Amino acid sequence: MRQFVLINQKGNRYSLNDSKSFMSEPSGLGFEFKVDYENYNDYFVEKGRELKQPKIKGKIYFSSYEEYYNFMTFIQFRPLELEYTSHKTFHMTCNVDKIGKEERTAFGKLQCPIEIVGKTPFYEKIIKKNDSIGNIGKTYPYTYPYTYAGTDTGTVEFEVISNMESGVKMTMMGPLINPSWSYFVNGEKKLSGKINANVASGNRLVIDTTESPYLIHEVDSMNQLVKDRYEDSDFTTKRFIRLEKGVNVITCTHEGTNTISMIMEAHVNYESV
Repeated sequence: MRQFVLINQKGNRYSLNDSKSFMSEPSGLGFEFKVDYENYNDYFVEKGRELKQPKIKGKIYFSSYEEYYNFMTFIQFRPLELEYTSHKTFHMTCNVDKIGKEERTAFGKLQCPIEIVGKTPFYEKIIKKNDSIGNIGKTYPYTYPYTYAGTDTGTVEFEVISNMESGVKMTMMGPLINPSWSYFVNGEKKLSGKINANVASGNRLVIDTTESPYLIHEVDSMNQLVKDRYEDSDFTTKRFIRLEKGVNVITCTHEGTNTISMIMEAHVNYESV
């Protein structure tokens, strides 16, 4: 059975599958393109194609006015994330842009039309880490299974079947001296990146293209910002990786003597799931 769960900025979860807050009649889970065509002697040539913003509509049946209030309190902590499970689990960064409040039904439920607007397409989270990290990665608030990166502790591989470009969040554990990275698709080098800075032991360097604007941050063990490291970029490199269809390989290194440890979180986008 399909399931919907909202996750707020605090990491709290709110199920839309319970008897106290059940979402029914969901629509908008497919996709739609805005396509521009031009007529050439009765042949219609495609001039532009753009994925329309996803909008998921439905009705939530709340068990009480108090439960409606609880939901409204929950969603004020934005951004939100919709977790959708069908044959597997997918995610979408979103906002609740509209919710109605109607009187109770004959069954005593409060019927509330809702519109959840996507800020991203639906994506699958794929998380990989190095064997050398041990339990360090357990401090991350992930509930998703890890896949290990393999014997080469400086390399992570993602096989992507989607035609859409996809973001990746790269996290390298300090200490680091002038860390750098390279990105390959099907054996072809696409770009490299580097920052000229030292990252302290216990801190982490994060290069993130899963949200906009892209960022390069040094954070502490609690994921609190230590310093924006974008200004320390080697601007002769492109730095920001967007995964493509095929075998994607990311290699990381630095100028220190310790073995580099890292966690990679890919958000593989799909037009519809």
